[in-house]
Amino acid sequence: MKTNKTWKEFIKGKLAVQIETYEQYTAFIEKCDRYGLVWINGQPLESCDIWSKREPDMCLMIQSKKLCQGSRKDCMRWKYSVIKFNDLIKFI
Repeated sequence: MKTNKTWKEFIKGKLAVQIETYEQYTAFIEKCDRYGLVWINGQPLESCDIWSKREPDMCLMIQSKKLCQGSRKDCMRWKYSVIKFNDLIKFI
């Protein structure tokens, strides 16, 4: 599967992606699932819909090669660069 630098930075755990709508969330989860990612608890991405439990400014990021979520504020504190989904989708 062809990737680019921005997506690779996300996979390496250097970027967090801010998700603003349910449509963005489902599109992003599908993309991550195609790359074989799972949730931080080991569950398959499609088996757990965290949208209803999200932070108002939800971001998704990689920790320990697994997907997790946090607020934008948390991501900034944890030293992630944050990119909005609409900006990332241009690269993937």
